[in-house]
Amino acid sequence: MAGKLVCGVLPVAGLAFLNKAAAMHVALSKGHEMLMEVSTAVGSYVKQSFNMAMKAIAWTLFKHGRRVVKMFLDKSPSTLATAIVSMVTAGKGTIEKWGDEKGEEWSFGKQRREAREKLPESYDGNINTIWNQDSSEEFGDEFSENCKEAIVLVAQGLDEYMALQRIAENRQQQLVNAVIKNNG
Repeated sequence: MAGKLVCGVLPVAGLAFLNKAAAMHVALSKGHEMLMEVSTAVGSYVKQSFNMAMKAIAWTLFKHGRRVVKMFLDKSPSTLATAIVSMVTAGKGTIEKWGDEKGEEWSFGKQRREAREKLPESYDGNINTIWNQDSSEEFGDEFSENCKEAIVLVAQGLDEYMALQRIAENRQQQLVNAVIKNNG
């Protein structure tokens, strides 16, 4: 975007001081193309800035959300908190280390990698090694792809349903209007 502005728009503006007719010709003949390229670049910039802002917001919410969960699990005597603590590897000790600068990293991705690494490396003909690192990775990839496709299909189905509901409401409203218009 900056290149188009500096090397395209500014020279045409400068040319307008020297020769208005030449600047007008360049602007009319190449202006549309340059405007399209600059607007595309501006759109990309805005989209990227929006994505970066959303990532920053999500990261902040994640960090603060984890602190809230940690406080809930540390302080709450509820059975839910106790059940959650019992599911976490090493229990309260792990939860107390959450957020420590020198603490060990904990994430679902790390737990998944560690579980995968505990599996046998490949299938050796034995029934016990059918579920190995390769098959678990393939399963994870396929599951992820199919899950995304299913979510899209569900969203499309909901869109179709809502569209049909609106069509039905509009038909009903048209029928009521026709009855009112024809005096019953």
